[in-house]
Amino acid sequence: KDNLETNLIGTLAGVKFHEATQTYSESVAGVASYGSGAVHCIPFYGKESLGVVNLGGGLHHATSNRGMGFCAFNDVAVAIRLLQHERRITRAAVVDLDVHQGNGTHAIFAEDARVFTFSMHGQRNVPFRKEASDLDVGLPDGCGDVEYLAALDEALEEVWRRCRPGLAFYLAGADAHEADRLGRLKLTYEGLAERDGRVLDALRARDRFDEREAGSGGMLDRRRDVGARNGV
Repeated sequence: KDNLETNLIGTLAGVKFHEATQTYSESVAGVASYGSGAVHCIPFYGKESLGVVNLGGGLHHATSNRGMGFCAFNDVAVAIRLLQHERRITRAAVVDLDVHQGNGTHAIFAEDARVFTFSMHGQRNVPFRKEASDLDVGLPDGCGDVEYLAALDEALEEVWRRCRPGLAFYLAGADAHEADRLGRLKLTYEGLAERDGRVLDALRARDRFDEREAGSGGMLDRRRDVGARNGV
């Protein structure tokens, strides 16, 4: 087969992604299978568990008609569209703390008032052409724990003031860590853990929320470091 047709995924969500194709390879197939963290979480939605964590997924650069930035398709968008199609949610939020802006997610939901998108990222990092989200916070190069967490607290207050979703997807990108080769921010392991704790505590404090977490991006030299940065 010459191409991997992502419209098969779009069909699941009642949305056509038929223009989005990637040159087929085993690696692309692996991304589609193992990276679809948000989609794998769907069967658990509405059950007794407080949340589901999947260290794959968070493929936030893919738009509705093309893959980009190592993202074959946007698993969070597919998951939200499927839940909307099945009338299982009315409003959703995406809290994206990957070091790169979630441009694909923002583009997909730009005209959908039912989905609130928030991204806090490195302002000078890729993608250089940003897509407007409901709330964007661009951070300077070298931003460390103290400055990062202060900006996060302020942004989260703004998110909860402006939206009341029944479901939130959290993209816990590990690439804000100081050792990431492409991240340009300077968070420590302790800073990442505190970041994740603050987001999840904020979600749980609002008892109408159900959270889903995806690992999102990271570029380290050693696999164990990626795991440690994701709390494994």
